[in-house]
Amino acid sequence: MISLFASCHWNIKKSIKILIHFRNPLKVKMAAIDRIIAERLRQLRKSYGWSLSEAERMTGVSKSMLGQIERGESSPTLATIEKISVGFKLTLKDFLNLQ
Repeated sequence: MISLFASCHWNIKKSIKILIHFRNPLKVKMAAIDRIIAERLRQLRKSYGWSLSEAERMTGVSKSMLGQIERGESSPTLATIEKISVGFKLTLKDFLNLQ
């Protein structure tokens, strides 16, 4: 009986989390955007042959912040994204790889 209750409780909690997740499509979109930025930053940094320290020097964004962005642990502001793109000598459009 206890395991049935625990199972029902877990399913209710999971259902609520799923409902909240899908009721907030902006949160879903922002997570996708953060992932794209993280992948693009890592891709560019590797293609330039830059360490995080070199990227810090070129962009003016701390290496701890750059690492957090690459790992998806931080959502960069537009100002931070702009600083990063300028450091890579790219327009914001090119940094985000927009067509």
